[in-house]
Amino acid sequence: MVGTSKTFGLLSVLVIAASVTGCRVEPIYNVEDRPIATSTQALGPVQVERRIIEAAQAKGWRVERVAPGQLRATIDWRQHSATVNIQYTNTTYNIRYATSTNLKESGGTIHNRFNARVRELEDEIDRRLSKLG
Repeated sequence: MVGTSKTFGLLSVLVIAASVTGCRVEPIYNVEDRPIATSTQALGPVQVERRIIEAAQAKGWRVERVAPGQLRATIDWRQHSATVNIQYTNTTYNIRYATSTNLKESGGTIHNRFNARVRELEDEIDRRLSKLG
């Protein structure tokens, strides 16, 4: 009976450990051809770029201009780091994974906090690009 309860206890610990670590990694979330609100499509590339940079900075990302229509954004928190490439026109934008540190990236999967950060960035970009003026 004692051996059974030890086995059950060990099995319970393994199941809990597997479920905790298993839910922390998920497919990499990239934003592909996200439409820019029709009301702001008349903005020039300088205004679109400015709004994307402001959105990223508001969420804690550092942004550098790589080329016309292309930005690179990096965010650091605790011992983690993530970099994405942002490409844009006046009608769509993309946010694509570039590199990371300590986010368990492997075979198209990554720590779920990366995806959460990208979704927050996407929401903020959408919010700023939907404003007129």
